[in-house]
Amino acid sequence: MDDKIKEVINDNLKVLQQKTKELNKYNVVNVDLNRIIFFLSQFKSADQVVFMIKLILSIELFDSDKITHLLNKAYHQVDENLKVKPLFSALGTIQDSSAIICYRLLKTIFKDEEGSLKHISELTSVGEMTLKDKPSSIIFFDDNITSGTQLEQFFTEWIDGSEKPELVRKPLKKEEFEVVQKTPIRICYAIQLSEKSNEKIEKIRTKYKLDLKILRGKVDYNNYMDYESHTIENPEEGKFARELIRGIAEQLYKDKDWEEDKLYYRLLGYGNLGKLVAFYYNVPKSFVPVFWKFGIVDGKPWLPLLPEIQEKKKIDNNNIEIDFTVIGEVLSYGSIKSDERFPLLHFGFAKHKGNAEVIDYVNQSSLKIQIPSWKALQEKIFSAKPVVHRQPAINPDDYDEMSAMRLFNENGNPDHLIEKDYSNYLKNVAEYNGALTKYFNAVCDYIQRISSTNQIKLLIANQGNIRATQCTVKMHFNTEDIVLGANKGIPIPEFENKVPNIKAFNSKKTFAELIVEKQPPWLGEIFSSEPLEFGESYFIRPFENQLVGQNDNDTKTTEITRMNKAIFKFEISYEMNYHENASTIEGKLNVIFEEVDKIDSKLLNSLLRTFKDLAGVWTY
Repeated sequence: MDDKIKEVINDNLKVLQQKTKELNKYNVVNVDLNRIIFFLSQFKSADQVVFMIKLILSIELFDSDKITHLLNKAYHQVDENLKVKPLFSALGTIQDSSAIICYRLLKTIFKDEEGSLKHISELTSVGEMTLKDKPSSIIFFDDNITSGTQLEQFFTEWIDGSEKPELVRKPLKKEEFEVVQKTPIRICYAIQLSEKSNEKIEKIRTKYKLDLKILRGKVDYNNYMDYESHTIENPEEGKFARELIRGIAEQLYKDKDWEEDKLYYRLLGYGNLGKLVAFYYNVPKSFVPVFWKFGIVDGKPWLPLLPEIQEKKKIDNNNIEIDFTVIGEVLSYGSIKSDERFPLLHFGFAKHKGNAEVIDYVNQSSLKIQIPSWKALQEKIFSAKPVVHRQPAINPDDYDEMSAMRLFNENGNPDHLIEKDYSNYLKNVAEYNGALTKYFNAVCDYIQRISSTNQIKLLIANQGNIRATQCTVKMHFNTEDIVLGANKGIPIPEFENKVPNIKAFNSKKTFAELIVEKQPPWLGEIFSSEPLEFGESYFIRPFENQLVGQNDNDTKTTEITRMNKAIFKFEISYEMNYHENASTIEGKLNVIFEEVDKIDSKLLNSLLRTFKDLAGVWTY
């Protein structure tokens, strides 16, 4: 890497560090200073890096608060008479961003949740509810509108239907469309990114004869690759910028089999709009592609700063990570060349690289914890055999001469019908086996929850040129999802059912073959402290008032326990403070739990350490 590039990056470390406070709200990856440094290191010249720093500082990332505010602003532009009995829906399925922000917005509009539920509809039910309830208006919410192409596709699928629908699974019925056509439709957007969408809206309005209007909280028609924007100081810089971005984007789009014309209109972002707007959950395709697209550039993997969700999956599948030797090279150069002395702290998961521990910032894939699947637990770790009954073998000697159907128990009680006793016995066997299954399911669940403990090693590193003092890190969690620190809240499974006593129902031959003659093992007491409250927010301080020397690091180990079985990815927010920096550094760490059927020696040893008192007891 050219020394001039290193110098430019070091000269801008403070402003870039400040920018991470905004960019690290991006949920797809954790955008910290290291990620920005590595992203910039991929460019070839200092002039390119200078320009890219200017673009990075111009990126506007919309978090949930800003989106909610702008949607609220758009909603307040709706005529009051249309708010009397509105019907709300998000332009997207429940997994889409628009559905999430719609729910958050409605919480601000209505005083109580019950009131809001009366006015909310899933997209597929809007026609049905409009026909049934005759609302004063239909109000859709979405985050942004750019070209309007997706909106046109939505109305086409919603009204005309489609053989291969992508946005609307169920089109309107004829009688529903007739009512929808008479109902005012307002679409509230947080931001409008292009005037071209107005043409599409007029086309939709005319084609379907709808009372349709869009309202927006903000407009941004800027093309940040053009001289008219504040990012370009003169026409020459504009030409330089477009050539730079197009040159990289052409290589990034090699995975697309597009015609030349279509490719050309994607190189600066969709429609060559050159946008620098991103949302906390994803990026629009009009965003400048070098920031979000993964691919190969000059024979090397290109790691984007704010990867789009699908591009992030490609990065993970190709095991692409930040090269920390590059970051060290940049920062070391700054320490040598600069007279200014200050610490530069980073926090993350410790990762072994050779014989050394390094900080890992691969974000959502940065820490993957393997846990045994139920299949593995039940087939590889332990098993339970139920009581197996068999039909009684009737012996002529057991018959009473007065009744061929009367059998006596071993005590010879003639008033006790063996058929009734045997029926009760079968009932007891069934109850026992049901309880046994329930118990072992509980044990599987219990093991899955605690098998991941003692697996998080945290690292705080100082890559500055003086020591950092009074370093404190606070990590937040909610016990409904995960627990950090020594777990105090998992109930230990207990088994109370007794094995059915078959001896009381014996004649000269047994009625049952008893395989299990003892109740399952009890799990020993593991946690002795008072439990945390479920569903409450807590925090731990793995580092408190720590001193971290120049080019030094420190590690701490803490436990993590997955409480919510329905979730496999968890985001842990943290705050870091140290004496030499007046501001708080905020960030996120991501942990992924992966269920595996194959128990390797490392995972098996981890399980046996966790259950050392129970080793060898599970199978009987």
